[in-house]
Amino acid sequence: MTPTVAYLASGKLYLKQDGRAAEPIESAYGQELIEDAARRREKNEWKTRSQTGQLMSGGAPWGDRNLSEAETRRIHISGVTRGGRPGELLYALDTDQVGGLFTYDVAQRQERRLYHNHRFRARHLSWHPELPLATFSLQQEDGTAAIAVMNLETNDLQLVTEGDSLDESPSWAPGGGSRLVFQSAGLARNAQGALAGVGAYVVQQLDLDREDLSTLLEDEKRDFLLPRIAADGSLFFLRRPYQGLARPSGLHILRDVVLFPVGLLWAVLGFLNFFSMMFSGKPLMTAGGVRREGPNPRHMLLWGKLVDAERAERRARKGEPVALVPEDWELVRQRPEGGEEVISGGVVSYDLGADGSVVYTNGTAVFHRDGGGQKRQLCVGKLIEHVVVTG
Repeated sequence: MTPTVAYLASGKLYLKQDGRAAEPIESAYGQELIEDAARRREKNEWKTRSQTGQLMSGGAPWGDRNLSEAETRRIHISGVTRGGRPGELLYALDTDQVGGLFTYDVAQRQERRLYHNHRFRARHLSWHPELPLATFSLQQEDGTAAIAVMNLETNDLQLVTEGDSLDESPSWAPGGGSRLVFQSAGLARNAQGALAGVGAYVVQQLDLDREDLSTLLEDEKRDFLLPRIAADGSLFFLRRPYQGLARPSGLHILRDVVLFPVGLLWAVLGFLNFFSMMFSGKPLMTAGGVRREGPNPRHMLLWGKLVDAERAERRARKGEPVALVPEDWELVRQRPEGGEEVISGGVVSYDLGADGSVVYTNGTAVFHRDGGGQKRQLCVGKLIEHVVVTG
């Protein structure tokens, strides 16, 4: 049986059903924010035209700012999981100003808002298989991430982990109760409090009923990511080599010193170019065509690692799906009685089906592996960062 899957790619949510091409799911709430921002910009165009006069008189040209044009492009789906009913999705939307949790009925094509709040930044969702509870990773203002649990009937939210760490990717364990597993990496800071490094990811188990925290997987030379416990008690996870922050070599330091005047020149030109755009609408620097804002869309950040998707495509053989990560990013199954099985290398994300099957992605294609070990490709996409089984 072919499963229905959903996946995230470049902040957009897609649904792949059997016999159909993958199709995007548009958030009605997100679209309302974009349209509202556009109306605000049109209404306040006179402020932009009078900015020069306000600057000359010492006034503030920008005034109260809502969603800007750049901010509307940052409206994206930040997490998705299966919902509490068949054919239902639970996802999080993030605008960098306001975020929320939503359900989507695949058959009815209806979105329902469950919760929203200022700067609510949720990722890596998991819906409890028996209770109206959702757990997710909540991004904090200080750069840390904590595991949160929300009652979806009352909207009561509780942080269940704390500390100077990245606690991410929680998943409810089967078998009743309130037991979950998640990945955690400690943060190192310098004397000024700035981030100096991230430790290796470990897998931890938290029993909320007993208030007990234990470590399931730990290795100073490896990261363990995306833990999931199957119905038979097997522990699934991604494993990759751990790479800490490397000390700069003398050659790199010398290069930075030599190129410092060039960097300073570009900073000054960028400053002048900004004011030219503000007052005349025309850039000073036109070489290279239209300049893109934000990161190169050919790159993506996965658990602290910047993946060069364009380079991966050049290495791939023609006609084959491109693995965006190296083969040593392994999807592993650890059986309850002991022993490990490497299911596949080059895996970005995966999910478990109720029938014992596994769905996973290498970043450009989604694959299904049934209980007998037979593998087949379900669909292809670009910069896929997360995949879930919906039914």
